[in-house]
Amino acid sequence: MRENNKKLRIGVLGAGAIGAYVGTCLSHLSHSRDTDVEVVLVGRESLKKSVSGAGNKIRIKSMLAAQQRLINNRGNIVNVQAPALTVTSDASLLADMDIIIVSVKATATEEAGTVLQQVLGRSNNKDCIVLSFQNGVGNREILGDFLPSHNVLASMVEFNVMWDRDDASFHQTTGGFITMETNNHVANEDNFKLFCKLLKATGIQTNVVTSKSIQEILYGKLLINLFNPVNALSGVSVPDTLAVYKWRAIYAACWQEALQVYEAAGINPAKIKANPKLMPTLLRLPSWLFLCIQFFIAKTDKEAKSSMLQDFLNGNKTEIDFINGQVVKLAEQNGTDAPINKKMVSLIHSIEAEHDKNGNDNEKMGYPLTPIEVEKYLGL
Repeated sequence: MRENNKKLRIGVLGAGAIGAYVGTCLSHLSHSRDTDVEVVLVGRESLKKSVSGAGNKIRIKSMLAAQQRLINNRGNIVNVQAPALTVTSDASLLADMDIIIVSVKATATEEAGTVLQQVLGRSNNKDCIVLSFQNGVGNREILGDFLPSHNVLASMVEFNVMWDRDDASFHQTTGGFITMETNNHVANEDNFKLFCKLLKATGIQTNVVTSKSIQEILYGKLLINLFNPVNALSGVSVPDTLAVYKWRAIYAACWQEALQVYEAAGINPAKIKANPKLMPTLLRLPSWLFLCIQFFIAKTDKEAKSSMLQDFLNGNKTEIDFINGQVVKLAEQNGTDAPINKKMVSLIHSIEAEHDKNGNDNEKMGYPLTPIEVEKYLGL
């Protein structure tokens, strides 16, 4: 640890599934002798209610055997007890953090920027590193506009987490890395290196790459996220959705169109799970063959649900404008079109509108949809 034995103070703004999971995993390290860390999770009242209802405890688990062994060695139930771990809705508690993870939805990035501008400005904490652990492309730039004196870094979270609100449990249901942009800010380089070391110690696979590479990675992740609305429309788990050829064909159509838009924009997406140019072909393979290959491409828990499906089930607004909508925006900026992704955005918005009108009455909403209905809507 650092010579002055000062704690690394880590805050999470927007502690939902991903943020609360990562933050709790980091706090979990405080049980070991050689680790000195404080974690503050700033979330909605729903997080406080979930944790309180579970006896002020958070449960963490992972589908990855190696990581689960690390968790089990320390116990998979983490007591929410300051200073090691604090759960709150008060963002002012982030004022003195060394690292702040922003994991709000992309729809709330500007709001998060405003909050951090006020909180860090009042405390004059200019050494704090701000990390965007969000879906979509461009969140770093938005946060940076609000925090010009701070080191704001882009990151990509490859894996999925499910939050069971009844017992405040957070379950990593897919494999994958957290990839972060290189920190070249000398004043707080030690904090960043220590944070990376701690993240790896939790068992979470961690990479650090250049600024140029992170943009390519974010666009690669955007392609993978095109599956989110497909899974949300199906209403079933990720494996059950991928097992159906027609759902995969819809995903492939969105992906292939996005590749055409990328080409027009001069974007070369990074390989995340597989070669991005081969994925539409792989998705259209017969189901028996695809499922055999998919086992080696990406390990997925049988109960895994995309973040957008979880949004549907919990009545939350989705990030569709920052996923398929980002493809549409990119197409417009480069004088081309993305009709399939544009219609997907429209379809998700229509279901959100129906939810606002009918609540969780799926029968009135006509939800979930069949792949044939979706194909027809998208004009496939």
